[in-house]
Amino acid sequence: MTSPEPNDEEIEKALRRLKPGSLPISLRDRLARLDPSSTTTREPEAATVDWLRLLIRFVIPGMAAAIVAGTLFFPSSSVEQANIPQPQPPSKTIAAAETDIIFTPIETNQVVLAAEELAILPEPDNRPVQLMRVRVLDYERARAEDGSELLVATPREQVIPVTLTAY
Repeated sequence: MTSPEPNDEEIEKALRRLKPGSLPISLRDRLARLDPSSTTTREPEAATVDWLRLLIRFVIPGMAAAIVAGTLFFPSSSVEQANIPQPQPPSKTIAAAETDIIFTPIETNQVVLAAEELAILPEPDNRPVQLMRVRVLDYERARAEDGSELLVATPREQVIPVTLTAY
């Protein structure tokens, strides 16, 4: 059994025939007495919101696009290498002019500078293994026969697997 519902076209025709009613005279008089400029003025907060919207919508994405374009088109100028002087090996002429100095190792040590977890993975026998990135400073102190000392420091980084025990 179907319900007697009007057709969509009939509803549209009925809606087109409807007209809004007129405002009461007292309401029209009150609205006419109001100053229209006072209702359309913006408060300072609204102007700030407009600038903020402009900034969020256009300026920030534009700056991000400019940075990306700059790094893609000018990679060498955007990333500056640190000016760290590299130690130069002694030249052969100076070493030949002086007598050879033999250094005897006195102390060798390793210092862990940083360690961070990378991942936990299962081994083939399903035991968990944690991968750790470790930054180490190896240094060796040596002394020559004339009493001078030499300190050699070498930073290195390695990934170490650590087998975890499950209880």
